[in-house]
Amino acid sequence: MLVGKALIPHVPATPACLRRDSEVAVRWAAYGLVAFVLMLWIAVAAAAQTDLPQPHVRFRFGISEPESSVVGKFKIEQVRQYQFVVELEYATLAEAARIQRLIGTGQRFPDGRYYAPGVVIPVELKIEQIVQGRRQTVYDKLIPVQGRIYQLLGPTNTSGNYGRLITALPLERGIYEMHARTTTRIPDLEGIPASLAVTYDGRVNHTD
Repeated sequence: MLVGKALIPHVPATPACLRRDSEVAVRWAAYGLVAFVLMLWIAVAAAAQTDLPQPHVRFRFGISEPESSVVGKFKIEQVRQYQFVVELEYATLAEAARIQRLIGTGQRFPDGRYYAPGVVIPVELKIEQIVQGRRQTVYDKLIPVQGRIYQLLGPTNTSGNYGRLITALPLERGIYEMHARTTTRIPDLEGIPASLAVTYDGRVNHTD
């Protein structure tokens, strides 16, 4: 008698099996999409960190209205003293004359007070260093911004800006975020374009 292997009939997949296989495939596709999005987000975040501006850098800042705020990130690559400055801009000689009447001078008394402080601009300034996602506050004060520390000429013979010092800080290499906010309405300064600049005195060598 010839004895052979029993033939196992082919059983077609049931609808339940097909549905289960389809769900597994969709699940794995979703996992793959999540992983791709995560990798893309990490790459974009890393690129954003390397593309941050470095001093000299300016951020637009309204100074005539209360609760006007600015947030700006920047990168420091040289250890030195950095200045945080409110800059008031002018495009014509008439605008420059108007600012001169309001901004005061750079002369000071021996105790540090400005001889002619001009119109005071109260500014709350907070500066944080970001290290591995954690923030460390390096400065947080309300400063009555007054007087002036420099005048910069612009691209034309009649344009430029006047700078008023908020504070000067020694900063290490790293990523920083700045938060600034006005607290008082100042009608005299309405219509004057302004920025908050992170800058330094190029005549002073860096320390690293």
